[in-house]
Amino acid sequence: MECYVCDTLCADQAKRWEEFVAASPSRHYKQAPRWAEVERRDDRFEVRRPLYFWCESDGELVLTGLAVRRRLPGTRYSFYEFNRGPVFRDQEILNDWLEWALPTLRRDAVRLRLAPQWLLAEGGDDVETVLERHGFRRRRMMGMWSTLLVDISANEDAVLHGFRRQARQNIAKCQKAGLTVLAEVDDAGCETLSGMHADMALRVGVRPLPVSAIERVSRCWANDGADGTVLIARENDRPVSGALVISYAGTAYLQTMASATDHGGLPTSHLLVWEVIRWAKAHRCDVMDFCGYSLVAQPGESLAGVNQFKRGFAPGTEPTRLVAPHEILLRPVLHEVYAAARRAETKYRRRRDGRTQGRESPRES
Repeated sequence: MECYVCDTLCADQAKRWEEFVAASPSRHYKQAPRWAEVERRDDRFEVRRPLYFWCESDGELVLTGLAVRRRLPGTRYSFYEFNRGPVFRDQEILNDWLEWALPTLRRDAVRLRLAPQWLLAEGGDDVETVLERHGFRRRRMMGMWSTLLVDISANEDAVLHGFRRQARQNIAKCQKAGLTVLAEVDDAGCETLSGMHADMALRVGVRPLPVSAIERVSRCWANDGADGTVLIARENDRPVSGALVISYAGTAYLQTMASATDHGGLPTSHLLVWEVIRWAKAHRCDVMDFCGYSLVAQPGESLAGVNQFKRGFAPGTEPTRLVAPHEILLRPVLHEVYAAARRAETKYRRRRDGRTQGRESPRES
Protein backbone atom coordinates (compact mmCIF):
# COMPACT_ATOMS: atom_id res chain seq x y z
CA MET A 1 0.00 0.00 0.00
CA GLU A 2 1.32 3.44 -0.96
CA CYS A 3 0.51 6.48 1.21
CA TYR A 4 0.55 10.12 0.09
CA VAL A 5 -0.11 13.63 1.35
CA CYS A 6 -0.33 16.94 -0.55
CA ASP A 7 -2.00 20.34 -0.30
CA THR A 8 -3.80 20.36 -3.67
CA LEU A 9 -5.64 17.92 -5.90
CA CYS A 10 -5.93 18.14 -9.66
CA ALA A 11 -9.36 17.77 -11.26
CA ASP A 12 -8.92 14.06 -11.99
CA GLN A 13 -7.75 13.34 -8.44
CA ALA A 14 -10.64 15.32 -6.96
CA LYS A 15 -13.12 13.34 -9.04
CA ARG A 16 -11.64 10.03 -7.85
CA TRP A 17 -11.84 11.25 -4.26
CA GLU A 18 -15.43 12.41 -4.63
CA GLU A 19 -16.49 9.05 -6.05
CA PHE A 20 -14.64 7.14 -3.34
CA VAL A 21 -16.09 9.20 -0.48
CA ALA A 22 -19.64 9.25 -1.87
CA ALA A 23 -19.67 5.46 -2.29
CA SER A 24 -18.33 4.74 1.20
CA PRO A 25 -20.61 3.81 4.11
CA SER A 26 -18.68 6.29 6.27
CA ARG A 27 -19.21 9.19 3.85
CA HIS A 28 -19.59 12.76 5.11
CA TYR A 29 -19.56 16.11 3.36
CA LYS A 30 -16.62 17.31 5.47
CA GLN A 31 -14.49 14.66 3.76
CA ALA A 32 -15.52 15.60 0.22
CA PRO A 33 -12.66 17.32 -1.65
CA ARG A 34 -14.54 20.57 -2.23
CA TRP A 35 -15.01 21.05 1.52
CA ALA A 36 -11.33 22.02 1.58
CA GLU A 37 -12.20 25.49 0.28
CA VAL A 38 -14.61 25.95 3.17
CA GLU A 39 -11.92 24.98 5.69
CA ARG A 40 -9.31 27.25 4.16
CA ARG A 41 -9.00 30.30 6.38
CA ASP A 42 -6.61 33.07 7.35
CA ASP A 43 -7.19 35.40 10.26
CA ARG A 44 -5.18 37.32 12.81
CA PHE A 45 -4.69 34.44 15.22
CA GLU A 46 -4.35 31.30 13.20
CA VAL A 47 -3.83 29.82 9.77
CA ARG A 48 -5.92 26.83 8.68
CA ARG A 49 -4.76 24.80 5.72
CA PRO A 50 -6.47 21.71 4.28
CA LEU A 51 -4.26 18.71 3.50
CA TYR A 52 -5.19 15.67 1.45
CA PHE A 53 -4.08 12.24 2.67
CA TRP A 54 -4.75 9.08 0.68
CA CYS A 55 -3.66 5.48 0.21
CA GLU A 56 -3.69 3.31 -2.89
CA SER A 57 -3.43 -0.41 -3.37
CA ASP A 58 -2.83 -1.69 -6.89
CA GLY A 59 -3.80 1.74 -8.20
CA GLU A 60 -7.15 1.82 -6.35
CA LEU A 61 -8.05 4.23 -3.56
CA VAL A 62 -8.46 2.48 -0.21
CA LEU A 63 -8.37 5.47 2.16
CA THR A 64 -8.82 9.23 1.86
CA GLY A 65 -8.60 11.88 4.53
CA LEU A 66 -9.17 15.62 4.34
CA ALA A 67 -7.38 17.14 7.32
CA VAL A 68 -7.12 20.68 8.58
CA ARG A 69 -3.68 21.76 9.71
CA ARG A 70 -3.92 24.58 12.22
CA ARG A 71 -0.72 26.35 13.20
CA LEU A 72 0.09 26.79 16.88
CA PRO A 73 0.61 30.58 17.19
CA GLY A 74 4.23 31.65 17.47
CA THR A 75 5.68 28.21 16.74
CA ARG A 76 6.45 25.91 13.85
CA TYR A 77 4.12 23.25 15.22
CA SER A 78 0.57 22.41 14.16
CA PHE A 79 -2.63 20.63 15.09
CA TYR A 80 -4.03 18.14 12.58
CA GLU A 81 -7.78 17.54 12.66
CA PHE A 82 -9.76 15.10 10.52
CA ASN A 83 -13.34 16.27 10.84
CA ARG A 84 -15.49 13.15 10.28
CA GLY A 85 -12.56 11.34 8.73
CA PRO A 86 -10.55 9.67 7.36
CA VAL A 87 -12.73 7.58 5.03
CA PHE A 88 -11.95 3.89 4.55
CA ARG A 89 -13.77 0.61 4.10
CA ASP A 90 -11.56 -1.74 6.09
CA GLN A 91 -10.27 -1.24 9.64
CA GLU A 92 -6.94 -2.84 8.76
CA ILE A 93 -6.41 -0.15 6.13
CA LEU A 94 -6.77 2.42 8.91
CA ASN A 95 -4.21 0.49 10.97
CA ASP A 96 -1.71 0.40 8.10
CA TRP A 97 -2.21 4.09 7.35
CA LEU A 98 -1.63 5.08 11.00
CA GLU A 99 1.66 3.18 10.97
CA TRP A 100 2.72 5.53 8.17
CA ALA A 101 0.97 8.73 9.31
CA LEU A 102 2.19 8.94 12.91
CA PRO A 103 5.94 8.91 12.08
CA THR A 104 5.29 11.23 9.12
CA LEU A 105 3.45 13.88 11.16
CA ARG A 106 5.50 13.56 14.32
CA ARG A 107 8.00 16.18 13.10
CA ASP A 108 5.63 19.10 13.56
CA ALA A 109 2.37 17.80 15.06
CA VAL A 110 1.26 18.83 18.53
CA ARG A 111 -2.00 16.90 18.33
CA LEU A 112 -3.64 14.57 15.84
CA ARG A 113 -7.43 14.22 16.10
CA LEU A 114 -9.52 11.72 14.14
CA ALA A 115 -13.28 11.18 14.12
CA PRO A 116 -14.23 8.66 11.42
CA GLN A 117 -17.90 8.72 10.41
CA TRP A 118 -18.39 5.07 11.34
CA LEU A 119 -21.41 3.58 13.12
CA LEU A 120 -20.56 1.98 16.46
CA ALA A 121 -23.15 -0.72 15.81
CA GLU A 122 -21.53 -1.69 12.50
CA GLY A 123 -17.89 -2.20 13.35
CA GLY A 124 -17.18 1.09 15.08
CA ASP A 125 -15.89 -0.67 18.19
CA ASP A 126 -13.22 -2.30 16.02
CA VAL A 127 -12.27 1.12 14.60
CA GLU A 128 -11.91 2.52 18.12
CA THR A 129 -9.77 -0.47 19.07
CA VAL A 130 -7.41 0.29 16.17
CA LEU A 131 -7.14 3.92 17.27
CA GLU A 132 -6.48 3.01 20.90
CA ARG A 133 -3.86 0.47 19.80
CA HIS A 134 -1.89 3.39 18.34
CA GLY A 135 -2.12 5.49 21.51
CA PHE A 136 -5.22 7.56 20.74
CA ARG A 137 -7.55 8.47 23.58
CA ARG A 138 -11.34 8.70 23.34
CA ARG A 139 -12.82 12.19 23.74
CA ARG A 140 -16.48 11.33 24.31
CA MET A 141 -17.19 14.63 26.11
CA MET A 142 -16.71 16.53 22.84
CA GLY A 143 -20.28 15.60 21.91
CA MET A 144 -19.56 14.76 18.26
CA TRP A 145 -20.18 11.03 18.45
CA SER A 146 -23.97 10.92 18.50
CA THR A 147 -26.62 12.48 16.32
CA LEU A 148 -30.33 12.26 15.63
CA LEU A 149 -31.41 11.21 12.15
CA VAL A 150 -34.92 11.85 10.85
CA ASP A 151 -36.36 9.72 8.07
CA ILE A 152 -37.97 12.17 5.63
CA SER A 153 -38.49 9.76 2.73
CA ALA A 154 -42.28 9.64 3.09
CA ASN A 155 -44.61 12.32 1.71
CA GLU A 156 -44.87 15.63 3.56
CA ASP A 157 -48.11 14.78 5.37
CA ALA A 158 -46.69 11.50 6.68
CA VAL A 159 -43.45 13.17 7.81
CA LEU A 160 -45.37 15.93 9.59
CA HIS A 161 -47.67 13.39 11.26
CA GLY A 162 -44.58 11.63 12.69
CA PHE A 163 -43.65 14.68 14.78
CA ARG A 164 -44.77 15.06 18.36
CA ARG A 165 -48.10 16.76 18.79
CA GLN A 166 -46.49 19.82 20.42
CA ALA A 167 -44.11 20.25 17.48
CA ARG A 168 -47.00 20.12 15.01
CA GLN A 169 -48.94 22.65 17.05
CA ASN A 170 -45.96 24.99 17.21
CA ILE A 171 -45.51 24.80 13.43
CA ALA A 172 -49.19 25.61 12.90
CA LYS A 173 -49.00 28.49 15.39
CA CYS A 174 -46.13 30.10 13.48
CA GLN A 175 -47.87 29.62 10.15
CA LYS A 176 -51.07 31.18 11.53
CA ALA A 177 -49.02 34.16 12.78
CA GLY A 178 -47.85 34.78 9.23
CA LEU A 179 -44.20 33.77 9.54
CA THR A 180 -42.45 33.14 6.24
CA VAL A 181 -39.30 31.14 5.57
CA LEU A 182 -37.27 31.82 2.45
CA ALA A 183 -33.90 30.76 1.09
CA GLU A 184 -31.45 33.67 1.23
CA VAL A 185 -28.20 32.33 -0.22
CA ASP A 186 -26.59 35.74 -0.57
CA ASP A 187 -24.43 38.12 1.47
CA ALA A 188 -27.46 39.61 3.20
CA GLY A 189 -28.76 36.21 4.28
CA CYS A 190 -25.35 35.16 5.59
CA GLU A 191 -25.04 38.40 7.55
CA THR A 192 -28.53 37.99 9.02
CA LEU A 193 -27.81 34.44 10.21
CA SER A 194 -24.43 35.46 11.61
CA GLY A 195 -26.01 38.30 13.59
CA MET A 196 -28.59 36.01 15.17
CA HIS A 197 -25.90 33.43 15.93
CA ALA A 198 -23.77 36.09 17.65
CA ASP A 199 -26.71 37.06 19.88
CA MET A 200 -27.32 33.40 20.71
CA ALA A 201 -23.62 32.86 21.46
CA LEU A 202 -23.76 35.58 24.11
CA ARG A 203 -26.75 33.90 25.75
CA VAL A 204 -25.38 30.36 25.86
CA GLY A 205 -21.63 31.01 26.06
CA VAL A 206 -20.44 29.50 22.77
CA ARG A 207 -18.13 30.95 20.16
CA PRO A 208 -20.06 33.07 17.62
CA LEU A 209 -20.11 32.00 13.99
CA PRO A 210 -18.60 34.83 11.93
CA VAL A 211 -20.29 35.95 8.75
CA SER A 212 -17.15 35.02 6.79
CA ALA A 213 -17.59 31.35 7.78
CA ILE A 214 -21.20 31.27 6.58
CA GLU A 215 -20.23 33.08 3.37
CA ARG A 216 -17.51 30.49 2.70
CA VAL A 217 -19.99 27.64 2.97
CA SER A 218 -22.42 29.50 0.72
CA ARG A 219 -19.76 30.37 -1.84
CA CYS A 220 -17.81 27.11 -1.86
CA TRP A 221 -20.52 24.55 -1.22
CA ALA A 222 -24.09 25.78 -1.69
CA ASN A 223 -23.84 25.81 -5.51
CA ASP A 224 -26.49 28.52 -5.88
CA GLY A 225 -28.83 26.69 -3.53
CA ALA A 226 -28.54 23.25 -5.10
CA ASP A 227 -26.30 21.65 -2.44
CA GLY A 228 -26.92 23.93 0.53
CA THR A 229 -28.79 27.02 1.60
CA VAL A 230 -29.41 29.65 4.24
CA LEU A 231 -33.04 29.73 5.36
CA ILE A 232 -34.35 32.77 7.20
CA ALA A 233 -37.69 32.92 9.02
CA ARG A 234 -39.25 36.38 9.14
CA GLU A 235 -42.18 38.00 10.89
CA ASN A 236 -43.30 41.11 9.04
CA ASP A 237 -39.89 41.19 7.32
CA ARG A 238 -38.08 41.02 10.69
CA PRO A 239 -35.69 38.03 10.92
CA VAL A 240 -36.54 35.79 13.87
CA SER A 241 -34.57 32.60 13.15
CA GLY A 242 -32.22 31.14 10.57
CA ALA A 243 -30.45 27.94 9.57
CA LEU A 244 -27.54 26.78 7.43
CA VAL A 245 -28.25 23.49 5.66
CA ILE A 246 -25.96 21.24 3.60
CA SER A 247 -27.08 18.50 1.21
CA TYR A 248 -24.76 15.59 0.47
CA ALA A 249 -25.36 12.06 -0.84
CA GLY A 250 -29.05 11.99 0.06
CA THR A 251 -28.68 13.48 3.55
CA ALA A 252 -29.45 17.03 4.63
CA TYR A 253 -27.26 18.30 7.47
CA LEU A 254 -28.60 21.03 9.75
CA GLN A 255 -25.17 22.52 10.30
CA THR A 256 -26.23 25.46 12.45
CA MET A 257 -29.36 27.21 13.61
CA ALA A 258 -30.02 30.39 15.59
CA SER A 259 -32.95 32.48 16.80
CA ALA A 260 -33.34 36.15 17.65
CA THR A 261 -34.06 37.12 21.26
CA ASP A 262 -37.18 39.08 20.32
CA HIS A 263 -39.59 36.74 18.54
CA GLY A 264 -42.85 37.59 20.28
CA GLY A 265 -42.96 34.27 22.10
CA LEU A 266 -43.45 32.35 18.87
CA PRO A 267 -41.76 28.92 18.58
CA THR A 268 -40.00 30.01 15.41
CA SER A 269 -37.41 27.21 15.43
CA HIS A 270 -40.11 24.57 14.95
CA LEU A 271 -41.32 26.17 11.75
CA LEU A 272 -37.74 26.65 10.59
CA VAL A 273 -36.90 22.95 11.02
CA TRP A 274 -40.06 22.00 9.13
CA GLU A 275 -39.01 24.25 6.24
CA VAL A 276 -35.50 22.76 6.36
CA ILE A 277 -37.09 19.32 5.92
CA ARG A 278 -39.25 20.55 3.05
CA TRP A 279 -36.17 22.07 1.37
CA ALA A 280 -34.28 18.79 1.88
CA LYS A 281 -37.06 16.71 0.33
CA ALA A 282 -37.16 19.05 -2.65
CA HIS A 283 -33.42 18.44 -3.09
CA ARG A 284 -33.67 14.62 -3.15
CA CYS A 285 -32.74 13.95 0.47
CA ASP A 286 -34.28 11.03 2.38
CA VAL A 287 -32.61 11.73 5.75
CA MET A 288 -32.08 14.83 7.85
CA ASP A 289 -29.14 14.88 10.27
CA PHE A 290 -29.49 17.21 13.26
CA CYS A 291 -25.66 17.22 13.52
CA GLY A 292 -25.47 16.38 17.18
CA TYR A 293 -27.31 14.84 20.10
CA SER A 294 -25.81 14.87 23.59
CA LEU A 295 -25.74 11.54 25.40
CA VAL A 296 -24.25 13.09 28.55
CA ALA A 297 -26.59 16.08 29.06
CA GLN A 298 -28.21 16.18 32.48
CA PRO A 299 -31.79 17.36 33.19
CA GLY A 300 -31.89 21.13 33.47
CA GLU A 301 -28.81 21.68 31.30
CA SER A 302 -29.13 23.65 28.08
CA LEU A 303 -28.11 20.65 25.96
CA ALA A 304 -30.90 18.60 27.52
CA GLY A 305 -33.34 21.24 26.26
CA VAL A 306 -31.78 21.05 22.80
CA ASN A 307 -32.19 17.26 22.87
CA GLN A 308 -35.85 17.63 23.79
CA PHE A 309 -36.40 20.07 20.94
CA LYS A 310 -34.83 17.69 18.42
CA ARG A 311 -36.80 14.78 19.83
CA GLY A 312 -39.99 16.57 18.81
CA PHE A 313 -39.18 15.71 15.18
CA ALA A 314 -38.14 12.08 15.76
CA PRO A 315 -39.92 10.89 18.91
CA GLY A 316 -39.44 7.17 18.26
CA THR A 317 -35.91 7.30 16.92
CA GLU A 318 -32.86 6.24 18.92
CA PRO A 319 -29.76 8.47 18.64
CA THR A 320 -27.22 7.23 16.12
CA ARG A 321 -23.89 6.50 17.80
CA LEU A 322 -20.65 6.97 15.90
CA VAL A 323 -16.97 6.50 16.56
CA ALA A 324 -16.06 9.18 19.09
CA PRO A 325 -13.34 11.74 18.40
CA HIS A 326 -9.97 10.28 19.30
CA GLU A 327 -6.75 12.22 19.69
CA ILE A 328 -3.12 11.62 20.41
CA LEU A 329 -0.90 14.30 21.94
CA LEU A 330 2.54 14.18 20.39
CA ARG A 331 3.78 17.21 22.38
CA PRO A 332 1.77 17.26 25.62
CA VAL A 333 3.56 20.25 27.20
CA LEU A 334 3.00 22.51 24.20
CA HIS A 335 -0.61 21.38 24.04
CA GLU A 336 -1.21 22.20 27.71
CA VAL A 337 0.32 25.67 27.35
CA TYR A 338 -1.91 26.35 24.38
CA ALA A 339 -5.00 24.97 26.12
CA ALA A 340 -4.36 27.17 29.18
CA ALA A 341 -4.03 30.24 26.94
CA ARG A 342 -7.31 29.41 25.19
CA ARG A 343 -9.08 28.97 28.52
CA ALA A 344 -7.84 32.36 29.69
CA GLU A 345 -8.92 33.95 26.40
CA THR A 346 -12.39 32.42 26.66
CA LYS A 347 -12.78 33.55 30.27
CA TYR A 348 -11.73 37.09 29.37
CA ARG A 349 -14.06 37.19 26.36
CA ARG A 350 -17.06 36.07 28.41
CA ARG A 351 -16.34 38.62 31.12
CA ARG A 352 -15.94 41.33 28.49
CA ASP A 353 -19.16 40.34 26.72
CA GLY A 354 -20.96 40.25 30.06
CA ARG A 355 -19.84 43.80 30.85
CA THR A 356 -20.95 44.92 27.39
CA GLN A 357 -24.38 43.39 27.89
CA GLY A 358 -24.65 45.08 31.27
CA ARG A 359 -23.97 48.49 29.78
CA GLU A 360 -26.50 47.93 27.02
CA SER A 361 -29.32 46.64 29.23
CA PRO A 362 -30.60 50.03 30.48
CA ARG A 363 -30.92 51.31 26.94
CA GLU A 364 -32.79 48.19 25.88
CA SER A 365 -35.26 48.50 28.74
